[in-house]
Amino acid sequence: WWIVKKLWDKGLIYQGYKVTPHCPRCGTSLSSHEVALGYRDDAEDPSVYIKFKLFIPSLLKRDSVLRSILKPAALSEKPAYFLAWTTTPWTLPGNTALAVAPGAEYSVMEGEQDHLILAMQLTGRVKLEGYKEAGVILGEDLAHLQYEPLFDPHDFGVHRVSLPSLYVQEARKDLTYPVISADFVSLEEGTGIVHMAPAFGEVDFDAGMDRGLDFVQPVDLEGKVTGTYLFAGKFVKDADPLILDDLKSYGLLYLS
Repeated sequence: WWIVKKLWDKGLIYQGYKVTPHCPRCGTSLSSHEVALGYRDDAEDPSVYIKFKLFIPSLLKRDSVLRSILKPAALSEKPAYFLAWTTTPWTLPGNTALAVAPGAEYSVMEGEQDHLILAMQLTGRVKLEGYKEAGVILGEDLAHLQYEPLFDPHDFGVHRVSLPSLYVQEARKDLTYPVISADFVSLEEGTGIVHMAPAFGEVDFDAGMDRGLDFVQPVDLEGKVTGTYLFAGKFVKDADPLILDDLKSYGLLYLS
């Protein structure tokens, strides 16, 4: 410990944060050895597609091609949504960004009531009856658009802090989150749009630190949802169907 103290005094030891696997029964992080022994493998993970509503003012600041494709959305005639796939609905209250592949092509699918945005090569894997392609946009052109949060943490008594400083943020009337471009986005499954929750994934957290994303932690050390959500107090896996029901009531659950 004497050596460690000397190194610390000389500023030679790095102090930071990382996301680790967690045991809600013990209330502690799991070591790499414990993880290697294996997780419980009979937990059921639902496959769901969630709609994240495009924040129109962010669209109006972009190039004319993008505005032209989404003209009905810009005119508030039909809303536009980013369509993201997830198997962990319980992480959705912690969502603070969406990630797209910068070089991939994304289809804007126009339906009777709205527009859906997803990777062009994955449109055939999602049920899109009644939708037709209105245009194609590169992922890098979607980056820096904003969308409305599924759950504004301030409405449910949960802190929102900024990375990497971890400063607590004040409530905002029109809170929005960013679309970012990232090389880790896969086009093998899902929609080519990744839901990011820095509180719940190592890749998500690292992206949050690099991009200055917000950090929202709505789950306590016992694995129970905090705050005043309709599903507050529930263990995360028990909260899955309740979260989906809540999103469905707002028209944000596209497919399950």
